[in-house]
Amino acid sequence: MPQVGPLEIIVILAVALMAFGPNEMPKVARQAATAWRQVQRFRADVGSKFENALAEVDDAPASTPARAEPPPQRVDRDPPRRVNSD
Repeated sequence: MPQVGPLEIIVILAVALMAFGPNEMPKVARQAATAWRQVQRFRADVGSKFENALAEVDDAPASTPARAEPPPQRVDRDPPRRVNSD
């Protein structure tokens, strides 16, 4: 995942300031922060549900293994023929 450095943040803020203007920037910033918090909550919720599901699978008793079948035996489909050398 690419990292965002200080120069990139300054460029993003300058573009946002030009796009929304100084009067709308606080409103847009609040909306962006609210959306970011919702994404983080959703991510944490999905992560905890995933971990709980894994814990349930790990805690579940193991099923009894099925009987092992013997390995397949080789079957010659066409037996070798004798060649007459007469």
